[in-house]
Amino acid sequence: MIRAILYNPAIDVHYKIPHLGEQTTFTGLQNVHYPAGKAVNFAKAVKILGEEVELSGIIPSNDILKYKTYLDEYKIRHDLSEIPGNTRINTTIFEEDSGISYHLSSENAAVSESAITAFNNKLLGKMQADDFFVFSGSLPTGCSRETYGKLIEECKTKGIKTALDSRSNPLKHGIAATPFLISPNETEFQEIFSADEDIKGLQHIALKGKRLIDSGIEYVFITLGKDGVVALSKDESLFCTPIELSNQVNDVGCGDAFLAGAVVGFKRGFKFSEVCKLAVASGAANTLTREPCKIDPSRVRHIMEKLTVEGI
Repeated sequence: MIRAILYNPAIDVHYKIPHLGEQTTFTGLQNVHYPAGKAVNFAKAVKILGEEVELSGIIPSNDILKYKTYLDEYKIRHDLSEIPGNTRINTTIFEEDSGISYHLSSENAAVSESAITAFNNKLLGKMQADDFFVFSGSLPTGCSRETYGKLIEECKTKGIKTALDSRSNPLKHGIAATPFLISPNETEFQEIFSADEDIKGLQHIALKGKRLIDSGIEYVFITLGKDGVVALSKDESLFCTPIELSNQVNDVGCGDAFLAGAVVGFKRGFKFSEVCKLAVASGAANTLTREPCKIDPSRVRHIMEKLTVEGI
């Protein structure tokens, strides 16, 4: 079973405006909103790609019904732990004239130590050797920055593969536990190393990424947005070239769709280059749909056929 873990949920609200300019008030705008969090987006893409997935999450009581209904709509298994309060709101404003998206992210209220302990104990009870645990997103206030690292260590003792997609301290502490794979974007990758060293160019990125491979992480994907992906293993250093797509409407959730493609590829036993293609194609397909990670499998296959992977 692929298991998606959600500590810090959000309700995503998307607005579309013609032009921001100097205007300060916009009325009558239509909006779309979704129960979200990186793990939700990831689980949705995994399910659409045809694999079973279960989402475990800590969800505030005032929004837990929204999450259950939404996950049921996509036939995603779920085991949600309820806590008091409301879920944070993340807002995306898409400016049609420029194509620029503005993202405003808020914080959830602190989660009690007892709630986190109960949730972690529930996760420990779920662990089985053939699972693939995916830890993605930020951690809420009240949750130790070492949380991902400790759970990754527990998974390793049971022979469970793990993926980590986070940032800042949770990413650094998680990496120290050497998960099976990580998929930082360029900014997150830079955060892993000294802030004084500017990492530029494919060769430099690959060399720094190989240090993570040498530390015990089996697969490292550094996503570079429209510039492609550097993919590293013990034996291979690959670069996957992106393709030009018209009618792109969204960049929210691309990293989650990418990770879903990678995990599904590994789950199906694909060779490394094909895992790269499925991951990149899934992330690219996400740009063609307004709702994050509501990807079209036929588009994913079409994009895969056009991708090229070469050695660095």
